[in-house]
Amino acid sequence: MTMRAVPKPDTPPAPLPQQSEHWWNSLFEHVPEYIYVISTDGRLLYFNRTLPAETPARVLGTSLYDWLPPHVAAAMKQAVAEVIRTRQPGLVEQPTSPLMNGRWFARRIAPVLEDDAVVALIIIATDVTEKRRAEEALREARDEMEARVRRRTAELETVVAELRRSELRLSEAQQLAHTGSWEWDLDEDKIA
Repeated sequence: MTMRAVPKPDTPPAPLPQQSEHWWNSLFEHVPEYIYVISTDGRLLYFNRTLPAETPARVLGTSLYDWLPPHVAAAMKQAVAEVIRTRQPGLVEQPTSPLMNGRWFARRIAPVLEDDAVVALIIIATDVTEKRRAEEALREARDEMEARVRRRTAELETVVAELRRSELRLSEAQQLAHTGSWEWDLDEDKIA
């Protein structure tokens, strides 16, 4: 176990030792997310993995938007433009192409700034398909429960209406027969 002293709040942290490009590539290769860097016009400058049928040589320098379904590409272009304009991170969460089996990805977009200008963007795409499926299952279960409640409420309203009609018929019959409902109160020895 390695112990490290926590610096005081007014003490800057010690700089990390210089690491090789290989070290960083190894890090990016082993995260489950797709990480890519694009130019401000959408050209792929770096990525940690490609689609299974593609090679890095074929993908590098191409437009990110060409690899996305049209509706996702349009949403990404809009989000990238907003990140460039505001210099604030953005998010696009949509399903992807049939090449990825229609999986859902949350794509976080962050600006790379040099001298207060956006020179590139980092995009981290996280597969959120299982989360989306769970949300959909929950939504379906809620809808089914609400439908059951509506059906049961309608059934109960029908029973209550029938009971009221039955009580009304009984009351009318008692009036016609000059009879009624009564109880004998034993404590008071009275008929109520």
